[in-house]
This record gives sequence, structure tokens and C-alpha cells, in this order.
Amino acid sequence: MSFELVGSSTAAMVGSPMDFDDSKTEEKQAAFQDKLNPVSLANAPEAAKKSRTFIMCALQKNGLDYLSLTEDQKMDLTFIKIALVYTKIFNANNFAQLRDSLPEPYRNSQRIELFVKNIPSSLPNFFEVEGLACFKYKYLPLYLVGRCEFFKHDREIVLTAVEQEGEALQDVCKEFRNDREIVLVAVGNNRRAIMCASEGLQKELGSPDGYAFQNSMTCYQQFWQNISSLEFRERFHKPGTSGV
Repeated sequence: MSFELVGSSTAAMVGSPMDFDDSKTEEKQAAFQDKLNPVSLANAPEAAKKSRTFIMCALQKNGLDYLSLTEDQKMDLTFIKIALVYTKIFNANNFAQLRDSLPEPYRNSQRIELFVKNIPSSLPNFFEVEGLACFKYKYLPLYLVGRCEFFKHDREIVLTAVEQEGEALQDVCKEFRNDREIVLVAVGNNRRAIMCASEGLQKELGSPDGYAFQNSMTCYQQFWQNISSLEFRERFHKPGTSGV
């Protein structure tokens, strides 16, 4: 995945719904959802509502779409956490409504309470400059894993982040770099992510060419350096701005 953010806004042209069928890949479904602005699970084709990729993309534009899920889908912890993150940050006025709609096992869960407590109430203003506005919506899990210690240890958010960019595996906790499922998801997105895995999994799954990996990681690290630079400039001009 490229980190070229300028011009990659998810607010693409509105398209007319297309039929979904089992023969379409999840990649095609994900590409289609980007054409809808906004994606609405309530108005999506029935087959689309069964696509995990489509649901994840929808929740990452509007966490309240969680309310349109089936009862079984509402039990999915990943859907719950993504919906909570996006609603608390971008639609705080409706956050209480979302919390009240959670299934009974999670509604008063201490685990969910701790998760909610660690969700930032807002994002730094630097996301609004230099073409980064789209980043806060489309790659928020990637940002959380890269910049917030709590989320480096949260399995569902980590899985979502490495699915977006495999090399985010370098930012997660040591335990997850030795987690076969998480590593496989990361490598599925970017084969060079294997170099961020534990030594044991590197030996088991194999490693890519060293030069290609180093070149890719340099780009990834430069991306975060640019983010840090923007944050510094934003704080310099607005001393009261607080980061996540």
C-alpha cells in the first residue's frame, strides 16, 4: 500500500449501487464502497451487508452504522471496537446511543470500558493540513497503533491496522509480532512485513529480499517523520494544541 495520501480521499464521487454476488472478491467490494459517499449499511444491497470488508469500510466512515448490523454481527468484537473508536472521535453526540446499543455481554464490560477510556476524544489539528484529512478517517487504526501505546496491545485494532498496512507490524507489541494470525494478515497486505515478525515466525514463513525490505521500511519511517514534523509545526503555531 502506498502512503501517498494527497488526492486519496474516500469522499469520491457518489455511484449508483451495484449488485453484489459471491463471485466478487472482497477487494472489489472494498473498491466499490469507496465510490459511495457516505457508505450506508442501511441502504446497501443485502449481499454487501454480509461482506466483512464492506462492513469494516462502512464503520470506518460512520461508526453508527453498527446499529444496522444483524444481532450476530453486533457480537463481533472488531465491529464493536471500530464503531466505538469512530463514533467517539467523529460523532461524539451519538456515542451514548451506540454504547447503549451494545449486546449485553459488552454493554457493561470492564474490558470495553477500558478500551473506551483510551480512545482519544479528538485528533491533533495537523490532520487538517497538507492533504492529511483523509488519513484520519481511512487509516485511523493505523494511526492509533503507531502513536498510542494502549492500542499497540489491542488485538482487534492491531489486526485492523496491519490489514491496512502490513508494515505497521513494527509498531505493535512483541507478543503480537509473534502472533501467527496477526503476522499472516500483515504479510497478506505486504510481504515485507515478515521482517517485523518474531525471529521464529520469520524462519517459519520465510523472508523477502533484504534490500527491497529496507527500501520499503525507509519509506514507512519517513512517513511517520513527516507526521511528527507536521505535529511540531502545528503545536508551534498553536501552543495550546494537545496531541493524542
